[in-house]
Amino acid sequence: MPPKLAPYQVVIVPIFKSDEEKASVLAVAKDIKAQLVKANIRVTLDEREGQSPGWKVQRLEMRGVPLRVETRAKGRGQAVGRPGAPRSSR
Repeated sequence: MPPKLAPYQVVIVPIFKSDEEKASVLAVAKDIKAQLVKANIRVTLDEREGQSPGWKVQRLEMRGVPLRVETRAKGRGQAVGRPGAPRSSR
């Protein structure tokens, strides 16, 4: 979906494995969201629990979200993706 028509231009998906990682990853994700909001970009942070990151990404692609930002724990890096683009190796 074109970014101008999408309800959100960017969706941030936090990826973590433990409660310790969760706190740091969400802090970074919220900082990224604040910066994007300040730049007048429509953004949402997907903090839902109970679904895997892969499930969330697949649902975002089906909905036509133009851009996603995946945040991970320190040392695991960050990733930016768009629908149809191959996923980076981890």
